[in-house]
Amino acid sequence: MENTLLKIKTMTPEQVDTAVGWAEAEGWNPGLHDARCYPKADNGGFIGGFLQDQMIGSISAMRYSHDFGFIGFYMVQLPYRGQGYGIQL
Repeated sequence: MENTLLKIKTMTPEQVDTAVGWAEAEGWNPGLHDARCYPKADNGGFIGGFLQDQMIGSISAMRYSHDFGFIGFYMVQLPYRGQGYGIQL
């Protein structure tokens, strides 16, 4: 099945909350308030993948300093997995 290119953009605070919910549903423990601290370190660090304005995936790429960063929240919603969207993201 051929997939559509994702629209990739910085997530809003509400979309970050959605990604936190996804992480919790996967059994991850993202921390109750961690996501709210990240914008202070890197305001553009949460990135979403969107199909027709529906967010289907996320990743965080936080730059804390010139020589330290963190990648997390890398996930694609179950119905879209295995179709190349994670690679696009």
